[in-house]
Order: sequence, then C-alpha cells, then structure tokens
Amino acid sequence: MPGSIIIKPIEAKLTHNTAWLSKMDPYCTFTVGSSKFKSQVSKAGGQHPQWHETIVIPAETEAVCSVELKDKHLIADDLIGSFDIDLKEIKTHGNIDKWYPVFYKKQEVGEMLLNAMFTSDLADPKQCEPLHEDLEKVEKKKSMEKVIHSGSHGLIVDRKVYQDIADDIKGMNNMGGIL
Repeated sequence: MPGSIIIKPIEAKLTHNTAWLSKMDPYCTFTVGSSKFKSQVSKAGGQHPQWHETIVIPAETEAVCSVELKDKHLIADDLIGSFDIDLKEIKTHGNIDKWYPVFYKKQEVGEMLLNAMFTSDLADPKQCEPLHEDLEKVEKKKSMEKVIHSGSHGLIVDRKVYQDIADDIKGMNNMGGIL
C-alpha cells in the first residue's frame, strides 16, 4: 500500500554505555530498503536520550525498518544497539506508541519509545516538495522550529512542526486536496 510512515523517536532507556569519560551523544538511523534517514544527535543524552523530531519515510513494499542507535564521535561512531520495526504492523494499526527492545550482540541493552503512524497522504514522493516549501514558510514564521529536508523521499521535522503538518494534511483531506 503506498503512503508514508511518520516516525517520532521519543526517548530511550539504555543500559549499554559506549562513553567512558563523558555522556553518550546518541542518534538513530532508520533504514528502509536502500533509503537511510538519520535523527539529530541527543547531545549529552547519555543513557536516557530524548528526541524532538519527526521522520517521514515512504511506505513502499518494504516490510521492515531497521533502527540503529549510535553514539556520535569525531572519528568513528559507536553502535549502542539496534532493533527492527514491523512496518506492516504500523500500516495495519495506523498509529502505534511502542517501546521497542534494543539489542547489542544479541543481548537486550535497553528500550526505545517510538510513535509511528501510517498515512496514505504522502503516497507520491513528488508531494513532499510542496510540503517542504510550506514547511520553510512555517520555519521563517516560527524561528525556534527547525526543518531539515532530506531529499524528495523524506523529511525530518521538529516535533512542534509535526502537529501543524498533520492538521494541514487533515484539512486538505477534508477538502479533497490529497488522495
């Protein structure tokens, strides 16, 4: 089913610590097929990082999104742990708030809370471009909100902008603007 998966990484509770002298700077990568999306770094988030952004990925034929949590370093980033998201579950239920177990070398090293939502509103990747232009207008209007465009197949959006996007999409649906 065409559409988009909207993922909001919220927080993690980790027992695996890769930093010895300071707190970890965790970030997430989301891989679906050959597309890869990266969250912002939770500076000094340590073993309890939090994120305030939204990642929009195309929901094509792939059934799994692989997530890796990494600790940002200057030379080489360390793997904290990883897990998979069942995209079919999100498509079936529409909206999920779920704690996912995080694994490192086949051992559980914590958990991560994600909110994920399926929408058919962004089925055509070309529709991301006008949406991005609208987000730039929102960004200028609200200087504290940050929007990063990651190609025509994905958007990374600050959590504050997410609700504006959802409201705009609902309004367009009600007017018949998006299929």
